Amino acid sequence: MDPLKTSPREEPLGQRLPLSPWLTARGMDWGGLTEGLHPETLPRGTALYQQGAPSDEMFLILEGRVLLECCHASGKKRAIYIVSAGMTIGEAGAMFGGSHDFRAVTVTQCRLFRIPAPVFRRRVEASPALALQVFQVEARKGQVLARLLAMDSFLDLRARVAQALLSLSEQHGRPEPEGILLTIPFTHQEMADLLGVSRVAVSQCMGGAGPARCAYKAEGPRAPPGHRRAGALSGRGRLMGPGPCGSPSLPPPSRPPFPSMSRFVAYLPPRLDRPAPVPVIE
Repeated sequence: MDPLKTSPREEPLGQRLPLSPWLTARGMDWGGLTEGLHPETLPRGTALYQQGAPSDEMFLILEGRVLLECCHASGKKRAIYIVSAGMTIGEAGAMFGGSHDFRAVTVTQCRLFRIPAPVFRRRVEASPALALQVFQVEARKGQVLARLLAMDSFLDLRARVAQALLSLSEQHGRPEPEGILLTIPFTHQEMADLLGVSRVAVSQCMGGAGPARCAYKAEGPRAPPGHRRAGALSGRGRLMGPGPCGSPSLPPPSRPPFPSMSRFVAYLPPRLDRPAPVPVIE
């Protein structure tokens, strides 16, 4: 049985394929695509394919996260989206040939299927149900790109950060008395890559006042009582320094992080003001 398959009545399609740059797909049966193949495990930082490389295979992610990014000759990079369990990547190139439009690299350890393009085309052509799933995934990616274009065109940075956090809260949020707990671990650098800005700019938005502000709580080894802080995460997910919860400014970077804090998650306040609606092509 396919490890990603769940009951088709469990969730509507919009919830199984959320409209978010952190793309995941639940409840889809990819057994017809992976039959007879064996998954492999790859370490973090592995390039699955390079931008401009021939599209001779595609991938189905079982566990972990993969970053899709666009690279410029100047060395500048722009993250497009991050895919995780249940998502496919490289399917468009495998179907039509040519070269890859983006670079794909693992940002965590990943377990995935590597599927040659001829096998992918043959199995999709033979199964209308499988072809429909591939179409649904590809259509959702198109919507994410349309939203990315609209956000870049009409929203300022603070509103874009807030929109990204709200999208995450709908997909990976758990209501708690203090607000909405984001259960997916991420760094300010990952957020900055997706928004095409610097990590410092994202940290300033996260730590300042306004709709993008949030607080952080340590998971794992606990902080001392009263040490839940509003502040910025470093690129490695560490709190930059202590400061009173609700502080409108960033903690001084010269202060050391709290000891023994292994992972942080963000809280969105219960009455977070939503930014102006983003036009999305439905």
